[in-house]
Amino acid sequence: MSIEVTSNQVPRTLPLSSDKNLAVLWQRVKVPIIMVVSLLITLALWEWQQTSVQLVPALWLPPPSAIIGELLPALVDGRIPTALAWSLRNMAVGFLLSMVVAIPLGMLMGTSGIINRILGPYVWVFYSTPRIAFLPLVIVAMGYDWESKVFLIFITCFFPILINTVTGVEGVDNSLLKAGRVFGANKLQLFRSIILPFAAPFIMSGLRISASRGLVTLYVSEIYGSSNGIGKLMVQAQKTFNTELVFAGLLCLLALSLAFVWILAFIEKMMTPWRQEVHF
Repeated sequence: MSIEVTSNQVPRTLPLSSDKNLAVLWQRVKVPIIMVVSLLITLALWEWQQTSVQLVPALWLPPPSAIIGELLPALVDGRIPTALAWSLRNMAVGFLLSMVVAIPLGMLMGTSGIINRILGPYVWVFYSTPRIAFLPLVIVAMGYDWESKVFLIFITCFFPILINTVTGVEGVDNSLLKAGRVFGANKLQLFRSIILPFAAPFIMSGLRISASRGLVTLYVSEIYGSSNGIGKLMVQAQKTFNTELVFAGLLCLLALSLAFVWILAFIEKMMTPWRQEVHF
């Protein structure tokens, strides 16, 4: 017995599958494409305005071509890479130290009411005080080298991470903990399976806030007084009215901040794979 299959009997699903693949691909690349197109349009209008109309003096707002013309030589001769590496090292060390200290301490304060009552007032007092106010004292004690920058970044990043960690741990639903105890989970299992996953989004929010504040502290501490760094390079350029190099330094700071954002976003996806973005 043989079965004949005609062309009319073959399901025609290839075009639908192809359309679906294109739709998925477009959803993935839509945001980057829109961002790139918007950036190119902005740069084109900026260049045209400064080279043709020039409503703003070039000393205040140089055209993108002039900024790139100053950026490339500074990259080649090593001025920007050296300064950026020095700033990046200080930022990374201060940020990592604050994360290593703040997250365990926040977990401890969130799970222990006694420790929270003892340390809580001091935490809120220091959190409410602008960390940059400690800059003169830190410079007197540590000088203008990297130690003072790392310490300032540490105390700047420490408190947002700590407070968000405590908030996340304290917000764990007691019914979840009771359910875990009913199923025989010990304290370590409760912490690993319930408390830590629940607090993870709060911790990541603290990391993002602290990263942005740490970069501000890094820049301010370097322009106030530093032996190296991208902030010092920009101050030196400002003193010689080299606005193009100042904007080149700003681009480097922007790249540094975007790198931190992307790294933290990747870590957040690894720590909280169950979370999904909501689109309207």
